[in-house]
Amino acid sequence: MKILFLGQKGIPPLRPAGSAGQAAREHRVEALASALAAAGHKVTVTCAQPFVSRNLRRFNGVALRHVFSLNPLLPGGWVHSFLTLRVVGKAASDVVHVHGWRQAVLAPLSVLINPEATFIWTVDTLPARVGVVYVLVARWAAKMFDVTCAPTRELQYRLLTEFGIRAQYVPDGYTPEALPPVPAAHFGLRKGQYCVLTTTDITDIRWVTKGYEQAKSRKKLVVFAEKTPALSRLARRHPFLIFVSEAGRRVRASLIAQAAAVIVTGNETDSETVLTAMDSGVPLVATATPLFSELVGATAPVVKPGDVAALADALRATLGSATRKTPQSRFAAAGRRARLHFTWARIVREYTDLYHAPVAQAVLMDSAQAKQVLVTHS
Repeated sequence: MKILFLGQKGIPPLRPAGSAGQAAREHRVEALASALAAAGHKVTVTCAQPFVSRNLRRFNGVALRHVFSLNPLLPGGWVHSFLTLRVVGKAASDVVHVHGWRQAVLAPLSVLINPEATFIWTVDTLPARVGVVYVLVARWAAKMFDVTCAPTRELQYRLLTEFGIRAQYVPDGYTPEALPPVPAAHFGLRKGQYCVLTTTDITDIRWVTKGYEQAKSRKKLVVFAEKTPALSRLARRHPFLIFVSEAGRRVRASLIAQAAAVIVTGNETDSETVLTAMDSGVPLVATATPLFSELVGATAPVVKPGDVAALADALRATLGSATRKTPQSRFAAAGRRARLHFTWARIVREYTDLYHAPVAQAVLMDSAQAKQVLVTHS
């Protein structure tokens, strides 16, 4: 198949993607496009400058089409979105996979340009303000797509209740780390003698620090955040804090894999970080947000955000279990759940099935279970 991705800023991103939803979008497109290209499909991804270097024309077998962006300090925008419509016509793709609201609003023009293509819309964020105009535009745009997807159950529910749009749940995935972890000693740490905090938000760091202090752990607490003046003052009051800034995927995975426990909190913590922590087999403590609860299920204790006492109790129990050498099966459940439901290899198969949606029909099999089978039209 010829598959075209629209609405993202490009792959691989050379600049931060901004919000957590935007960052997840770029990672999703990179993972999907790379896997589909490896499977033999002809994949094209549109890119905005200077988010992606114009000198880069192919990445992991994926063709990169660079489209002009009016404001170089803010890649994308309406001019960029309108200009990508030329790519829709030139690429003559079998599937057009759209991300984001701006590009979705232009879907009627895309369908007019290439009416034979299958159009998929992945909704990974919602507008800050939901008014009547947004609802009407969203419903109008959604009618242009063969399938609408949502990467979280919360988004799926809100699309239905606030916009009247039925979306299929297709979660974001992760790729299990194949390389051995970078030794903790490289960062001045000892394996199993520190915990990891995933958030970069100062408010979350402060209340977690209070809970960690109440837990009376002697282990260090590694935070994936830049050491700002405010955090420097916090570190002087709490010497167990260690800040690691600009940590790439492998550094994060390495530190997580050798930690005594991982505290998952913060709205900016993406699903890939959570799933990497689950896959590592390290004990987790998560805050009760829809995304984290959806990912960890019953494999980790969940506490209310901001509840210092509950976090302290959960940390004491978790670190105490790890110290008593609890059987690995106790902590391996999270890894099994991640590998069973959330690997990109599995998610790619789900999207590939959706790409065939226009030629699929429900057929009853075994008198009980409805399955999707492909039918060819002669």
